[in-house]
Amino acid sequence: MKKNIFLLEDIPAVPFYFIRHGETDWNLNKLCQGRKDIPLNTNGIKSAYAAAKKLSNVSFDLIFTSPLLRAKQTAEILSKELKIDFEIAEEFAERGFGELEGKSSFLMYEFEKQETKGNISEDFKDLKVEKIEDLQARIKKGLKNILDPNLQILLVSHGRLFFALNQMLSIKLINQIQNTEPLLIKPEKGYWEIIDQSNESFPLFNFKID
Repeated sequence: MKKNIFLLEDIPAVPFYFIRHGETDWNLNKLCQGRKDIPLNTNGIKSAYAAAKKLSNVSFDLIFTSPLLRAKQTAEILSKELKIDFEIAEEFAERGFGELEGKSSFLMYEFEKQETKGNISEDFKDLKVEKIEDLQARIKKGLKNILDPNLQILLVSHGRLFFALNQMLSIKLINQIQNTEPLLIKPEKGYWEIIDQSNESFPLFNFKID
């Protein structure tokens, strides 16, 4: 059985919240952002405030955020509205997509599809995309640094990083999550559940821990 990252001894199995940054114009135009530092658009700002209202009943101790502007702006709004501090966590920056950045998101999805199958075509080779194993190694390092059984953590990050996290958890891959839709990731009766906070009683999906 493929080992789940959360079974490794140096990663505590504690619940945490994950939220993707607010919308940008590049999201709207379906362009691959990667490490490009694109700001939130008007809708992205509004949705960050809306997300804060959804999370107002959760007693967070700290927000960690990707250093990229779109995530940091989202974290700043959440921090202000929820009245809690935020810190930059470099490990949760979006995956670098090299020469795919600024191009259609559908090319990015096709690259990931081929990568997942282990058969990358010539068209997608040598594009300077961050290696998936390097991405997952920094995610692991980041989770080790931020997860604490005594703290309620909110992590602000990115869609492709969440996709890589799915791979690390050995679950059915979720191609994309909505901007500013809070997700609770928690251990429950031998499984990990990911719960959409817009419908707290309904687990989106779950995956066995052992």
